[in-house]
Amino acid sequence: QIGGIGRSATGLPFTALVTGDAVGLQSASTFSYPDRIYTGTGCSGNPVNKGNVINYLNTACFAFPQGIPNTSTTTTAKNGTVTTVTTYYPQFGNEQRNSIIGPGINDIDLLFVKNTPLSRIHEGFRAEFRGEAFNVLNHPMFQAPSRTSSAIFNNLGVASTPQTLTATSVDERELQFGMKLIF
Repeated sequence: QIGGIGRSATGLPFTALVTGDAVGLQSASTFSYPDRIYTGTGCSGNPVNKGNVINYLNTACFAFPQGIPNTSTTTTAKNGTVTTVTTYYPQFGNEQRNSIIGPGINDIDLLFVKNTPLSRIHEGFRAEFRGEAFNVLNHPMFQAPSRTSSAIFNNLGVASTPQTLTATSVDERELQFGMKLIF
């Protein structure tokens, strides 16, 4: 007997975030969304680099949200230099919640069973040999980035380190053999 299970699915959705209290929520659970850039330098419209586990999120598709201008102050130094500083009301970026799809799953599990009658021992006596293989293709299938690893910027607008996928959603290939005596 031969049996199997095949599973193919798209990845789980997740959200790119700005860490820290960039919008001034003053809460224990602080977050903000970056601005999403759909086309431009380095961004082809897709916010993920498929197949790249070291730098999964395409950071060129995101920008730190600038906010709404609040006040501008102009100062003139003694040497005649004019400096204008603009402060902003902080705001959420235009990135939508769960708009990015993580890596998917393509998995095949197989089962082989051989029933052998052992009528020399007893009429209803038989042995069943089983071989099972999980994740036959042995391709790494990664989980979507966690909340901390999907952070694009910190609260000061500094770009974070590349978003590396580290956890897998399916274990590596596993083989299992067994024998059962039926009487």
